[in-house]
Amino acid sequence: MAVIRMIEAVRRGADDDVRAVRWGFVDTLANAWLPNSPSEAEVVEVVDAVMAGDTVWTRLATGAPGPKVRTVLVKVGHVVETIDVEPQPLYSIADIASF
Repeated sequence: MAVIRMIEAVRRGADDDVRAVRWGFVDTLANAWLPNSPSEAEVVEVVDAVMAGDTVWTRLATGAPGPKVRTVLVKVGHVVETIDVEPQPLYSIADIASF
């Protein structure tokens, strides 16, 4: 069983930065969520996972696999650490479903 972390949807704040995610673990061989996945989490949990060295993938709103997640700093009155997708010409964080 090959297991990865995946974000299937994001909730954005007023400044369009990601505030929360719906994510979990996926068995890539069975192409299925593991039990208790996906679940809602604050974006800080994703930031912590990425900073700890975990690779987090995304699923596009179309259902297709998306790019990996990276952490970014944004300034909204004060500096906030949030997430974005790895830079690439075809996709952006806006291509992930919202909830």
